Amino acid sequence: YRTWLSEVYMAGNQYVRVLETAASAEKILGPNKVVLKLKADAQRKLLLHTDAISTLTAYLKLEPKDFNALTERAEVHFALAQYEQAFLDSQ
Repeated sequence: YRTWLSEVYMAGNQYVRVLETAASAEKILGPNKVVLKLKADAQRKLLLHTDAISTLTAYLKLEPKDFNALTERAEVHFALAQYEQAFLDSQ
């Protein structure tokens, strides 16, 4: 239920609400790929770059070969001028 609600908020560009519902879902589900991905997307939209890197790193522990997540983390590193880490993620 909370995951679905987060997706609705994401579609409505209500990123703070996404983070609120994702936090509730995490308490119930623990580390969950869908919740982590939604949370990371909202953090990126809100320019919470450091948080987004942490969330994407947690997601990548569950899905280490997810090219899109690696690309997104590279973009966040680039936004923080962490060019070496961005390059490594883009490989």
